[in-house]
Amino acid sequence: MSVDNPYDEFVDQIRDWCNANFYDDFLVSLELDGEVVTELLLWYYESNAFTYLNDWYEGQKTIRLIGFCPISKIIPKGYGEL
Repeated sequence: MSVDNPYDEFVDQIRDWCNANFYDDFLVSLELDGEVVTELLLWYYESNAFTYLNDWYEGQKTIRLIGFCPISKIIPKGYGEL
């Protein structure tokens, strides 16, 4: 992908999914010039805005959204009981 602001491009895709489903914080997996990273995308209800926890865009030429998952749908595996 070659866009001026990849942050907004991917957030728009996730927002479209949210409008059909529900809003949440997300884990977002991206390919940045061949390197796969997973970033946290936070939803702020009060301001109706998404914000990435990290500033992941550093001028990469090839950027691809691999996928995203709402945090509330993640079920961690663990040992024992709390």
